[in-house]
Amino acid sequence: MKRDFIQAGTSQAMGQQGVPWTFPARDFEQRSGITGISCDYEMPGMTMEEVGVYYNDFIIRRRTDRVSEMELHQTRISLNRLLGQIFTLNPTLLRVHWDHQNIAHAEKFIMGICSGFSPDDINYFINTFDPMEKTKKLELYTSMVALRKRMGTPFFWIPAPATIQKIKAHYGLAEWTPSIEEMLDAAIKTREDFPDLQIHVQAYIQRLRAMCQSTGRDVIHPGFGNRPRYLE
Repeated sequence: MKRDFIQAGTSQAMGQQGVPWTFPARDFEQRSGITGISCDYEMPGMTMEEVGVYYNDFIIRRRTDRVSEMELHQTRISLNRLLGQIFTLNPTLLRVHWDHQNIAHAEKFIMGICSGFSPDDINYFINTFDPMEKTKKLELYTSMVALRKRMGTPFFWIPAPATIQKIKAHYGLAEWTPSIEEMLDAAIKTREDFPDLQIHVQAYIQRLRAMCQSTGRDVIHPGFGNRPRYLE
């Protein structure tokens, strides 16, 4: 989940890397008035923030090759023990399917529960969105950017389809799907969010522009910034 997913929300705790701990789904509920999106989980003798901050620091160091084999081994043992306790306290989390031998899956799972995401949202991110082919992933993310703009209240995580439908219904958008123009505008925003995927995003933008032209709409750049304008 990219920069805005990490930076958004209410600061609850501060990790060793200086990244504020956030609860994106809970914050969205507070801003939008919707309920039943986020989840609170019981932790064995700790808070969700404390567990999240600790493992977030470990994840950052592991991904930058600053974790020894000994620490990695010890963390796997402690994480497995912690997860066993968490499953006992929160049996609804047994609905989330993931490879318990895969350290990357374990990290995504623990970060999901410590961020207060629902079992369905965690399961969707690990098993559907994360392994998704890049082009399909960009299309899905772009559609969510378009939805956020239409709603006027942003959300900063990747919800499962059922969660998206609940959010859309709350905003009176149950039957809404983004137009080609809305998708194009969102794709340009996506290009800003994912500079490491420039080639894929640019190819997607070109396909959307071709679709606009085939429907008789012109895409006009005003000469400043990078936001398009459209003429009927």
